[in-house]
Amino acid sequence: MNVASRGFERPSSLPDFSAYVQLIDSFFSILAEMGLWDFVMYFWPFFVIDFVRYTVLDGIGVLRYLYKWRMQNGDNGPRTEARRQLHSEYPLVTVIIPGKDEGPNLGPLIDSLHQQTYANLEIIIIDDGSEDRTPEIGRRLEEEGRIDRFLRQRVRGGKASAANTGLRWANGKFIVHIDADSYLRDDAIEKSLIPFCIEERVGAIGGIFGPQTPRRTSRRGHRRSST
Repeated sequence: MNVASRGFERPSSLPDFSAYVQLIDSFFSILAEMGLWDFVMYFWPFFVIDFVRYTVLDGIGVLRYLYKWRMQNGDNGPRTEARRQLHSEYPLVTVIIPGKDEGPNLGPLIDSLHQQTYANLEIIIIDDGSEDRTPEIGRRLEEEGRIDRFLRQRVRGGKASAANTGLRWANGKFIVHIDADSYLRDDAIEKSLIPFCIEERVGAIGGIFGPQTPRRTSRRGHRRSST
């Protein structure tokens, strides 16, 4: 079956690739007839110059990366010191979750928050005028102690309005804003907080989200540290 678009004109002539095919065939024929010594003598500039050059350059690049990684993540690196400082001070982090008609997504998100390596979290869900079971699910999560607070806006005001509502109830030193249909890796919040400990001028950071399948986790009550 042939399919063509209207207005498409068949080219009067097609390019002739036979010369290129013959050239490639000739090249491989020469290689097949070469002995090992002829092959080495023919390509010795590559082995002596190019291969060594690129190997050395790649090696230097790898060593430089490893050195930089070691300086950043070693026992006395800035990220390690920042992580120690973070867990020593252990500031409260408020997680604000605004959403509309996101009831089915709340459970996996809350599970991922309870799996975080940084556990001093205050979790607030804000329902932005949902028409599904979001209010029922949110209140149940609050009653079970899996979140700290569930807030409901009966009239939809938009994500910014819902986030500002949650912000008025927040008690944390740091605020994490997450969409209700997201799912975080176990160390996402800890890694997000480390830059604040490394550089005092940091005021906000952003993250890159990609598709990920939530893991099944057991339900457990949300406990907030008293520190």
